[in-house]
This record gives sequence, C-alpha cells and structure tokens, in this order.
Amino acid sequence: LFFNARLEPGHNVLIHAGASAVGIAATQICRAAGAGQVVTTSSGGKVQVCRQHGATQALARELAGPHAPVFAVDIKELGLQRGIDIILDPVFGGYMQENAEVLALDGTIVVIAMMGGATMDA
Repeated sequence: LFFNARLEPGHNVLIHAGASAVGIAATQICRAAGAGQVVTTSSGGKVQVCRQHGATQALARELAGPHAPVFAVDIKELGLQRGIDIILDPVFGGYMQENAEVLALDGTIVVIAMMGGATMDA
C-alpha cells in the first residue's frame, strides 16, 4: 500500500476479501494512515467482522453468486466524488472490469493474488 500505491491520508481504498487476514491488516493500515476504506466480502456474515476491525464501509456480494462481483454500483452509491484511489485486489479475474469502473483518475490497482483466476473477463 505504501510502496506500490503511495497510500496517503484522505485516500479512498477498496480492499477485496476484506475479512481475510490480509484484508483485515490492510484495513487497519489504511485506518492508521488516515485513509477511508471500502471492503468487499463474499457474505453478509463477514461484513460485521470487517466493521469490527475498523472498515469504514463493508459490502457483501453474496446475492450475486460466487463469481459475479457487483460492487461497482454499491461503491458509486457511496458518493465518493473522485472514486477509489487504491484497490488492493487478491481476486483479479472477474473483478477487473468493475475495478476499472470505480478507479479514480491516476488511481492504482495492486493485484496481490489471483484467487478468481489469471484471466480477465471481457
């Protein structure tokens, strides 16, 4: 977050797999740095875990199915004026299209794994 994406206070950060150990650590790092965090999870039950660890916003994608991200609409509804400055993505695959939709101008996507596969959906 600091070296690759140059995290700064006031940044809006999207963290996928927010209830994972990496997601929780990233949430706490962002919070300590003064950045807002939006985290995604696979189920509503994990939303509370994310909030307990300091997430500003937590979104569940369980109603869309296991491989159908629908976070872009929800993030746009949050009213973040410039969009998301940094996206921390361990999923890749089907998430890249929506990542691009919410990414701010000059924003950064940091791919840390490819749990959703190594190919992007068209």
